This record gives sequence, C-alpha cells and structure tokens, in this order.
Amino acid sequence: MTITLKHILLTILTVLVIGVSLFSYFTYVDTDAKCMITLRPGLMSLMEFSQGNVKTGIRALKYAEPTVYSSLCKNISTIRIDMGCGGWQGGCHYHKQGEITLSTTHSEFLGWTAAIIGHELCHDTQLREGRAFSEDECYAFDSAILHSLVDVYPQ
Repeated sequence: MTITLKHILLTILTVLVIGVSLFSYFTYVDTDAKCMITLRPGLMSLMEFSQGNVKTGIRALKYAEPTVYSSLCKNISTIRIDMGCGGWQGGCHYHKQGEITLSTTHSEFLGWTAAIIGHELCHDTQLREGRAFSEDECYAFDSAILHSLVDVYPQ
C-alpha cells in the first residue's frame, strides 16, 4: 500500500477529531470566565457517562450562584468523577487542594449535582483557609445553592 497525501491528511484529521472530542468530554471550559476544570472519570463514571451531568451542574452554578461559580473556577482545577467517601450521589474532599470527588449519574437532578459540587468546594475553601472541616457549614452552603437553583430553574 502506498501512503499518499490523502492518507496522511485523513489520519491527521481523524486524530484531530478524536483529540478534540476527548478534550471536550473530559474538560469543562468557559473562555469568557477564564474557567477550565479537568473532569477525571473513574471506572464507575465511565459506565454511567456522567460527565455531561457534571458540566450541566457547573453551568447551572454559573447562572444561579455566580459568586460560587467564580470561586469554583478560581480554586478547583480537577473534579474526579467516581465513587467517593460520600457514597453514591455524594461527594468527597480528600484534603487535596484544588481537587474534589463527586459521584453522580447522567440522569441525576442537576440541582443536586451542583449542590454537591458546592459542598465539596466549601471543604476546599476550608482547607485553603486552614480551617477545620465543618460538615454543618458545607451542608448549609449546599442547601443555599439548591434553593437558588430551584428558584432559577423551577420545575
């Protein structure tokens, strides 16, 4: 088989399309807000294809809770999507600044997903500020987010 310019261009195009698709699937990007968050799936999330739900939850924060969204974009670089210490439909912060873990499904109510993101962001803020982890503070934080989302996105 002879390698022609057509084969080379087709290969480059294929690699480019696959690369862009993978990047967009595993990354949340908002150029206007200068926000880029890597979505690192675990085995459970690959079976659920829940990245879309996480991205939608983040976008919901952008409109319902702009201050929380801004803090998320500024302080969180990675969201691991997998079963964590918070169990199914929960989240976890493993004391690693800038990284949270979230378990969700593709069909989960986006308000709940956004609230969990906010809850784990709260723990990241506590860590960043050198304060002890307080579940009460973060439950109040995610509850306020959930109420805002329900007001913004009435069912």
